[in-house]
Amino acid sequence: MAIHLLRLLLGLESLALGEEQIVGQVRRAYSEGSSCCGPLLHYLFQQSLSLASALRSRYHPGKAPSAASLMVKLLEESHGPGPHQVIVVGCGAIGLETARILKRRNHAVTLTNRTESRGKKVASALGLPFLPWTAWPERAELADALFLCTASPHPLEGLPLRGFRGTLFDLGASCQVTRETGLDLVTLDNIASERERLLGDYRRSLFRLDQESREAGQRLWRQMETRWSDIYRRLAMGRARQVALDRARKTALRMGWDETILDQMAWSVVKGILHPLLEEKGAHAQRAWKLLAREEKP
Repeated sequence: MAIHLLRLLLGLESLALGEEQIVGQVRRAYSEGSSCCGPLLHYLFQQSLSLASALRSRYHPGKAPSAASLMVKLLEESHGPGPHQVIVVGCGAIGLETARILKRRNHAVTLTNRTESRGKKVASALGLPFLPWTAWPERAELADALFLCTASPHPLEGLPLRGFRGTLFDLGASCQVTRETGLDLVTLDNIASERERLLGDYRRSLFRLDQESREAGQRLWRQMETRWSDIYRRLAMGRARQVALDRARKTALRMGWDETILDQMAWSVVKGILHPLLEEKGAHAQRAWKLLAREEKP
């Protein structure tokens, strides 16, 4: 679990190897669900985020790719270096990133967005032209490519477009277009199938990061095992302390003896019985504490 989380944070499980967007997604998920986390999960996420940051700064080769950058690479492979007339449909995080990459690669980019205020704001920030949502289908026939980047859970209506002879690049949160006969469509599945070729030498440059992430994950897991033992030990000792106190109180009431003295005697006996286990380490001792803490059935 620790190894997998570290690899996720480092982008080693991502479609675009080494990408950084996953870190923000994990941070948001942890923040939203932190109230449901116990001390071990808090420790796992906090340590993993810290370790991933350190590993990335030391071993990451830099210039991490993204799904958008790989899509642009496919555009230039199939249509030539350009510049090309491109419409980016959707101005969310993916659309913004895609537009930035296309602009940096000197393509002629036009933006459109269902919410016009949001689209105009993004277009203004990037210095790009904006098309109203109802107008972009008519302009599509002049485009070499459409990059579909909306967050809609359903395919966009009206696709494929009349007169459009270019390529559709689908980066939507869910599939934005269904496959049609004669439709030139590139999806995330295409990136997955061609990832090795598209990444080339970059993938090999991540070997050290991959190796270090596994070793760091193993160390983190060993630390968590120690913490588990400590938690079960504290639970078991706390439970035993409460049992001793209850028995001393009941005996004092029944016999008329001093409750404080009985409590001290009972607790001394409990500690004497558990002392050998306090010196033990390893899986057997951990299970014994877990049983005593009533966190596992015999």
